[in-house]
Amino acid sequence: MTIIVEEGGLFSTFQDFGRKGYEHLGVIRSGALDMLAHEIANRLVGNDRNEATLEMTNQMARLRFTEPTLIALSGAQVIAHQEERQIRSNKLYLMNKGDV
Repeated sequence: MTIIVEEGGLFSTFQDFGRKGYEHLGVIRSGALDMLAHEIANRLVGNDRNEATLEMTNQMARLRFTEPTLIALSGAQVIAHQEERQIRSNKLYLMNKGDV
């Protein structure tokens, strides 16, 4: 899967579940801010729970899909669109090649 990030949004980052158990080595846990949303999104698309997700804040990113890709938004209520279609939280969507 290839996704082109056309606009990154505000504070958008790729996150996973972090590095639990390494604090004694000076490695902070890090990971997704909303762990439940992270896990729900991964489960909806059939990923392992620790696969990276794109975490976004107030300003959504603009993404272009280069091949058919399953996506899911999860977490806080957001307004997201794909062309004219509204993308809702906690639902599975198929993005086609060229979709933005």
